Amino acid sequence: MKTNEKSPQKLAISAHSETENLQSSENLDNFAKILYINPMSDFGFKKIFGVEKIMIGFLNDLIQPESPIEKITFLDKEKLPDSKSQRGVVYDLLCRTEDDREFLVEMQNAPQEKFSDRVIYYLSRSIAPQGQKGKVDGHDWDYELRAIYGVFLLNFHLNDHERLKLRTLRLTVKENNHKVFSDKLNAYIIELPCIKGMKEEDCKTKLDCWMYNLYNMETTTKPLAFQDVMPVFKEVASQAEFNSMSPEEQRRYMYALDEYRSNKAAWDYSIKRSIQKGLQEGMQKGMQEGIQKGKLEERYKNARALKAIDVPVEKIAKALGLSVEEIEML
Repeated sequence: MKTNEKSPQKLAISAHSETENLQSSENLDNFAKILYINPMSDFGFKKIFGVEKIMIGFLNDLIQPESPIEKITFLDKEKLPDSKSQRGVVYDLLCRTEDDREFLVEMQNAPQEKFSDRVIYYLSRSIAPQGQKGKVDGHDWDYELRAIYGVFLLNFHLNDHERLKLRTLRLTVKENNHKVFSDKLNAYIIELPCIKGMKEEDCKTKLDCWMYNLYNMETTTKPLAFQDVMPVFKEVASQAEFNSMSPEEQRRYMYALDEYRSNKAAWDYSIKRSIQKGLQEGMQKGMQEGIQKGKLEERYKNARALKAIDVPVEKIAKALGLSVEEIEML
């Protein structure tokens, strides 16, 4: 059966053509009518959260530490492998606070089958290099570690899990009422689509406000919400405003948006095809089961007729391929 659906490749080409068209003077003017850039694109995410003031505000609102973070240093995002057989890691953003806590902050746009393993791997790659060999300040290393925080902003819902705005993961002891065993490995997983359909007045926490703005930023037609109660969003709005970017930044953003849209189109297509395939397989299975059930009902009908004229049950069973027990129950 023919379909009008486009393949992932055609969808990607279409998204790329759309971006090229945006770069003409006429269409660029139309594109510039958009207030804010998409924070889920690679360029948009790093442009916004690569600003110290914004990252500090976000981490304080998310973690809510006893002593607020006042200064951070952005680090090299690449973690090189320890050997040729291992793979390295390139984080979206990596920073360290004055008290040596380390934060890796990631935007994830597509689900992964082994996402939970990825979280553990990323945290482990940040904590393992802390091991010290030999003497440190005249003493052997005593295994003291810096705390590592992984912050994962997801543009999807986790599969096989309850939908939650925020998951906080730490090492706990099950036998002791889940008392924290160590506070050195931490993960915060935020599902942005949980905010879908919410209005500004529905946002009750600072995290709600962050999620609301990030999820709706590209499509909003009015100034960024909550600037009056959370001044950090004034900085976010300034960084995210498309018209305030230089022509070079606008071009870079459009290419990043092209990649984001292409990947999303391919992912959405694969999901749609999987659903369709599942429905088709389900229909085929249902038809086959219906046919088999129909055949069974026909045999039961014949068995009842033979039983009514006193044909021995054993002969009926042998003739119709039924069990003696099935026929006796008719």
